Amino acid sequence: MGYRMSLCFLVVILLGGCASIDSYHTKHTAGGCVDDGSTQCDDAIVIHKNNPDYSLAFLEVDDQGVMHNRDQMRHILDLVKVRGNSYIIVFVHGWHSNAKPNNANMKSFERRLEFTKRRYPTLNVVGIYVGWRGKSIEIPYVAVTTFWDRKNTSEEVGRNGLLEFLLRLEAAVRKHDDNTLLAVGHSLGGSVIFNALSPILLERLVSSPTPKVRGYGDLVVLINPAIEAMRYTALRDAAQVHQREQGFPSSQGPVFMVAAAEGDDAVKYAFPLGRSFSTLLERHREFEPPSRGEIAEKKIDQGSLDRFAIGQFERYTTHSLVANASSGNNDECKSPNGWLVEAVKRRKRSGDQTGEGWDTGWNSRGPEDQRPLLGDASMMQVIHKKNSAAFDPYWITTLHENVITDHSNITQKHFWCFIDLTLRESGALKSLTPQPAPDPEPNIELGEGLK
Repeated sequence: MGYRMSLCFLVVILLGGCASIDSYHTKHTAGGCVDDGSTQCDDAIVIHKNNPDYSLAFLEVDDQGVMHNRDQMRHILDLVKVRGNSYIIVFVHGWHSNAKPNNANMKSFERRLEFTKRRYPTLNVVGIYVGWRGKSIEIPYVAVTTFWDRKNTSEEVGRNGLLEFLLRLEAAVRKHDDNTLLAVGHSLGGSVIFNALSPILLERLVSSPTPKVRGYGDLVVLINPAIEAMRYTALRDAAQVHQREQGFPSSQGPVFMVAAAEGDDAVKYAFPLGRSFSTLLERHREFEPPSRGEIAEKKIDQGSLDRFAIGQFERYTTHSLVANASSGNNDECKSPNGWLVEAVKRRKRSGDQTGEGWDTGWNSRGPEDQRPLLGDASMMQVIHKKNSAAFDPYWITTLHENVITDHSNITQKHFWCFIDLTLRESGALKSLTPQPAPDPEPNIELGEGLK
């Protein structure tokens, strides 16, 4: 009897501490809510900010991935359809977050939008914050135990209404040729985005009528994603086959990127430990992945793929990015277009006709073929690791601590400069020169563990 009463008491406590399943953004006014510094816009679907001016919109989905309110999608699409010359950023948050007003993750996203507007003052900057119940329990310490439950939910969230929204958004954005669309997912938000878009990315790769393939929008970026590498295998294998049968042309820019911080101890250590237990009864084998050329690939152990996250599995890592310790003259993040093509050309001039193993250079005082292609202002260096074709558009990139320090601090200037440089190689933002802007504020504290 005592055991049953204790169990019932625990259930009551947990139910009482469950995070809300309701939508936080339900109000719409004609033209959107203009933020005046009060709380009047806290529950708005579309908010217009000032100084600098940008728009922030909300789409919320429940634990099954169904949209809370389809009016949210309608108002967002109306906002995007009527505007050209826009930079639209979709952001999906991770664990312990939601779309509650003044959520720390949301405020950090706002800082990112402010920085983007200051760097591109002529663009209409639109941020779309995708909220889901990443925080399922409000009770401190108990909430730490919910990671694997929320991981399962993140996979469900990406499979239903969110995919419809993302496809409708892409179609609306494409009504104007001068628009740019960037989709970003952080941690378990990366799982949400990947589960929604991986079938689209795979279909567009496999059915591409030309060597150059199309992704989603202009670029999809997963930052420190909590996704096992096994989930990425189909896309990687298809890219290897595409390279062997058609080849990726020099006009091919990146369409998909995993950005994995070397200092992300949570995904590097805690994630594989947890996966070791959750996959204990599964059967794994070694398999030989398709080659991209004449030389066969070495076999890969499925068990390792199932335990380690995408960005932490060395065989799948395609690039590394390092940066100077300080931002220095990085204010303008200038670099001539075509740096990727020139890096491959330099590699071929050195004797490797595959172009693999290219390097953007670092030291401006070195030989000409080693001088920085990203410009002295950026003080960054990208290195291709020979685990993919030279122009393969699916990048699994490890980031030095000077680019992103750890799992959660993702606002550093070098990183977002790199995203812009990559977008230019994908065909976006090419005619624009970034303006000097102050460093964005550090991430607001997001809480313990994986976010």
